[in-house]
Amino acid sequence: MVGVGFKKGRKIKFEAGFSNDSFETAVAFGESLARHRKGEVAVFLYNKGESKVKILKRIKMVRAGFLWLGRRLVTV
Repeated sequence: MVGVGFKKGRKIKFEAGFSNDSFETAVAFGESLARHRKGEVAVFLYNKGESKVKILKRIKMVRAGFLWLGRRLVTV
């Protein structure tokens, strides 16, 4: 399953879960969360009942442009 959540240090706060075939939907939801909240959003692969996850994408909002007044999304 694919999950979306906020990443703080080594911990991830789970926000939403999607099936394996809806990866694009999970990424779009992660971009929306990153746009409207502070912090880094992780899109990750997980199995129910296990604590290990594999991070597929990290999304965060960064300052950019003239004098860093603008903002844009960055996927890592």
